[in-house]
Amino acid sequence: MKREIITTEDGSHSVYCVDTYETFHSKYGAIQESMHVFIRNGLNSILENNKAPSILEIGFGTGLNALLTLARMVEVEASCQYVGIDKFPISLEIARDLDYLPEFRAEFLQMHQSQSEIELMGRMQLKKVVADFRDQMPTVESGFDLVYFDAFSPTKQPELWTATVFQNIKNVCAPNAILVTYCSKGEVRRNMQAAGWAVTKLPGPKGKREMVKGFTIDD
Repeated sequence: MKREIITTEDGSHSVYCVDTYETFHSKYGAIQESMHVFIRNGLNSILENNKAPSILEIGFGTGLNALLTLARMVEVEASCQYVGIDKFPISLEIARDLDYLPEFRAEFLQMHQSQSEIELMGRMQLKKVVADFRDQMPTVESGFDLVYFDAFSPTKQPELWTATVFQNIKNVCAPNAILVTYCSKGEVRRNMQAAGWAVTKLPGPKGKREMVKGFTIDD
């Protein structure tokens, strides 16, 4: 799978998949998109009541969401358990060329170098899983409190956005869990609702009108 580094509108890097014509982040800004969708509308909501959440990221990608999460944990003096799953992780060579948060450069490279569970700055217990999440859904004992759903778009890979997928995610979540994603397509929302998620549309990041925030509800 051929990949190239590109610079997005806010000056931050993303990765372009030549084979699928898909970028890992919005062309309007990788950092601005991740901050808006996953940190402000996901992590910050959880941290209001839980200073030690368990987080699942579907589509670890460049590691940007994990890095921004670590930075936020350091800022608010909280900690988290973080599990990221990706079938095709980026190479260490590409990771070295990504320019994110220079003050966390060493930790970012640790994320990509590590082949096992690691602790970062006493604030994040990180585990990466190299697998297809449809075949191997990660679990934690207490259930995940927050899910970053950052798979490639349903236009390119609709099989990653089915009701079955969202049901499998719900099955590994704690009560009152939150799921955030950049996608707000009607079919995606209906699939989430069919899987037992309460769905809310929120204003999207620059370049997108809306995003989605889901909440687990009782069956």
